[in-house]
Amino acid sequence: MAQLLRCYGQNARLRLLGRQTDMPGFWSALDIAVSTSVGEGFSNSIGEAMSCARPCIVTDVGDSASLIGDAGKVIPPGQPQALIDAILSMADMPDEMRLELGRRGRERIQTCFSMHAATEGFLNLWKGMLNHTQHTG
Repeated sequence: MAQLLRCYGQNARLRLLGRQTDMPGFWSALDIAVSTSVGEGFSNSIGEAMSCARPCIVTDVGDSASLIGDAGKVIPPGQPQALIDAILSMADMPDEMRLELGRRGRERIQTCFSMHAATEGFLNLWKGMLNHTQHTG
């Protein structure tokens, strides 16, 4: 991918960092988080990036599109030109627009995917199952 971006003149803005252990620091240092998965369930890495208010670009696999919502860009998997276009488009956004995408993503994670939201979802599911069992059993 680095070679593709360099072809488009982005080499001064791209950094390949290797293995990282300080994940909150890593995510917070990014301008844009990108997931190019061809198969995915719920992407913890994208959730972490969103929690750190990083704007994200994801491929439309698994739960990635529903995770991102309107707080990033979703592209088809296996389409490198769409990926390049999305990265360049987001990189060319005014800083405030990128920061706003990141803020929306963080708010989305806190509202929809927090431990509290997950707990409420499970409790509602179980209550619904119990009510269904009581009415049919």
